Amino acid sequence: MKTEIKNFILNVLVIGEDYSDSGEPEYSGRGMYGETTDAIKTEDRNEINDAIQAHIEDNYEDNVVEELEELGLINTVWDKSDSDFEVEGELYEVNLRRDNLGLGYIHY
Repeated sequence: MKTEIKNFILNVLVIGEDYSDSGEPEYSGRGMYGETTDAIKTEDRNEINDAIQAHIEDNYEDNVVEELEELGLINTVWDKSDSDFEVEGELYEVNLRRDNLGLGYIHY
């Protein structure tokens, strides 16, 4: 995950906590081949998705969907089975990967 996305989730959506104590990219998920990235921990699997949907609903008049797409947090999809949510007939997915931490989830 890009640092800008992490900061948006932590500071604007006020969801989860930074995976790294130092704030530096430290998470190396499946298929990353030793690379590290920023990540966020949550207790609920869909906590970030739900917060994004609520943020869009609360700020829809402010072109928030376009801003989230530019940030890279959401993408337009064409198939409903790939969609995380719908806004005004358009289908979107949250552009994050997720792993189970046992007692929570990590999003990267």
